[in-house]
Amino acid sequence: GEVLFLSRLREVAEMLACISFFSGVYYVFQVCRKHDHDLPMGSASWFRDTREIREGRHMILWTFLAPQQWVMHARLYTKASWREASNLMISTAFTMVFGLCATQVDMSQEHTWIAPHWQVRCFYTLACMCMLTTYVRAHRFPMEPAIAKTGRFYLNVKYVIWSCYPLVYALRSFEIITPWQEEVLCYSALDLVAKSLSLIASSTGPLFTLFVSTWGHWH
Repeated sequence: GEVLFLSRLREVAEMLACISFFSGVYYVFQVCRKHDHDLPMGSASWFRDTREIREGRHMILWTFLAPQQWVMHARLYTKASWREASNLMISTAFTMVFGLCATQVDMSQEHTWIAPHWQVRCFYTLACMCMLTTYVRAHRFPMEPAIAKTGRFYLNVKYVIWSCYPLVYALRSFEIITPWQEEVLCYSALDLVAKSLSLIASSTGPLFTLFVSTWGHWH
């Protein structure tokens, strides 16, 4: 009933507060700390034998926070239990971990069992497989009838946005875009859209639907 929805809404609000707090603390820290030198942009790819250097703390932070965006959707729009929703968090976390591993491969390695560029390709493939696992699991959750249309729309948009991340990396690997364009233009825009979508989908959408047209239809 409505009590169940409000309970799930409180859970999502707590997750949003968690994401906002930790990300806020991190970005304030980044603004306040002194940068002794400029951080070079990443330049490793499937083909080029150079080392990719990125801000490790940023990637570790979102390895913990990004999976919660899928849990929020599952808890509000579907009939998924906490255990089922946690499976989304795990597969998404592994997506982030394998992506982090790919960016940390030392491309200057010599005499290794697996060449550095093949290590990058393996981690990239594993990350994509985990992402597909998240998609399949999210698609299988039965939607709440009262907001199924809205929930399915947000889910499809999430598929598109999240799929753009590996696509952008592939474009840079084939040198269609530069590392600067990848990081500053593409990833920054995707991060903004993905996080804004999660905020809107996790609060305004279901609240509006519930109070305007579907009160009493939850079961």
